[in-house]
Order: sequence, then C-alpha cells, then structure tokens
Amino acid sequence: MATKRAPHAPTATTSTLPKRATRLPSALSSTQRKLPSYGKPPITEVTMGVLFDHAISEFLITHVGLFWKKVIGDFPLAQHAAPLVGIGGEPRWLDGVSGLPLPRVWLLSTAKTELLQLQGDCFYFNWRKLNDDDIYPRYTTILVAFNRWLSLFTEFLSEQGLPEPKAGQCELSYINHIPQGVAWKSLSDTEKIFPDFQWRPEGETGQRFLERPKGISWTSTFALPEEMGTLTARLVQVKRLTDSTQALRLEMSAKGIGATTSLRDLASWFDVAHESIVYGFTDLTTVEAQTNLWERET
Repeated sequence: MATKRAPHAPTATTSTLPKRATRLPSALSSTQRKLPSYGKPPITEVTMGVLFDHAISEFLITHVGLFWKKVIGDFPLAQHAAPLVGIGGEPRWLDGVSGLPLPRVWLLSTAKTELLQLQGDCFYFNWRKLNDDDIYPRYTTILVAFNRWLSLFTEFLSEQGLPEPKAGQCELSYINHIPQGVAWKSLSDTEKIFPDFQWRPEGETGQRFLERPKGISWTSTFALPEEMGTLTARLVQVKRLTDSTQALRLEMSAKGIGATTSLRDLASWFDVAHESIVYGFTDLTTVEAQTNLWERET
C-alpha cells in the first residue's frame, strides 16, 4: 500500500493540515496528536531500511546464506538483485579479490508480499501489495517487523564475530498507485487528485501552442523537521505490472538520520519520517479524493 511545490494549503480545497509538514509538532507524543488515517489508502509498497555508515568488514556472500538459514521459515525464497549504491553514489560492498560489487540479495516470503533486502552495507524490509485483496498492514506493524529482523541480523553478526555497523542513512518510502478510471481519465483530470497540477487551457494571448501533456514527471524535495533529512515526492504516470493499467504513481520517500546512529534506536527517526509522509500526502491531495477514494477516517 515528479516536480513539486512546498507543502501548503491546496488552491482548490481547504487543507486540514497543521500548516506545513516541515512544522510538525514533533515535541508531542503520538498519543497527543491524530495523524490523518485512511480506510483504503492507495499504498502498493512500503520500504523501511538503513544504509550503514560503511560496508561490514569481512562480511561475505556466504554470511548471507548463513543468515538466510535463520529466517528461511518466514522467507523461503531468494533471488539476486542489482547492488544498491552507498550514500556517496558508488557501490561499497566489494569482492576483496576482484574489487567487483557483490549482489544484493532478496529474501522473500511465500506470498512475496514481504521481503528482506540484504547486502554488506544495508538492510531493508519491504511490504508489497501484489493482489487486490492484500491489505496494507499499517506503519506500526511494519516498524515492528523491521526491528525484529534487524535485531536478528545484529545478533547474527555478533555470533559470527563481525562488527555491528552504525546507521549512515535511514529510509522510509511509500509508493501509491491511482489507476486510470479512478477519479481521472486523462492527465487533464490530474488536478482532481493533485490540486497543484492545473493545465491552463489558454495562455495570456489566447490559444496555447502546447497541447495538453501526454505524460507527467514531477519531483520536489522538502526538509524533514529538526534537520533530520529530506522528504522527496515524485509523481509520474506509469503502467502497472500487475494488470498493465495506466496509473499515477506518487512516491513519498524520506531519507536522513536522527540524533543516534545505533541500529537499536532508529524508531524515533522513522516516526518523524512517517508523520511527514502522511501529512505530505494529505497536503498534496484533494479532500474529495481523500474522502471518496481512500475513505479518510481522521
């Protein structure tokens, strides 16, 4: 379960946000404020993970296999994936002999809706909606699962006599799909969902030279509260792999680091990132879409 503007009240509707996502009341506990909540959010994937400050010394592909044995009951499937690059933009988990990047490994549940992504310098947990009846398990459930598997991984490192790394960058990303035919038929209807995207039918001198766009690609980046990183929003038109339907794809991706770099104490950063994503999503979408499509509850 893109090009952008800074979060502010939508031009066509009245925002219910507490002003800007970058002004979250972060000093308040989660019990003292109520995040917007949706009965049917358009979420198709959530990624929660951490890039380490460096690749784990002497961590080899064979260690991935040994760790897999610990989790194979929950993740019986495995496959290779292209290496993820480090914070500096270059692969950091390299073969000690050849110097070539080592592959990322996916460990997948039987239904393939949950997966661990593992390589020598990062650890990620993903939830994916692959079928219409797959229900988004909510942020708290995903955070508990991530902490469980990350804790098991750090215990494994200790058992193998390997050092426990520090966090270099955390990531929380939400991908949302709004299929064509659901509130929009053509890109002319985009403003019905995203009020900041309006195509002027005429220019200052009358009829416009450019016709209505055939595609959309929009990205903007905002600051997280308390200099804890950035929130990037990307809106593109895509063809869904599950049914080849055209859809608007909104990705909300928070990256950064909090006051601590211990792998055992990352929850506070993820909480702030999650709040910013929820408030940001609510700020970017219309009240009509929130109510009629996604059944906003609070």
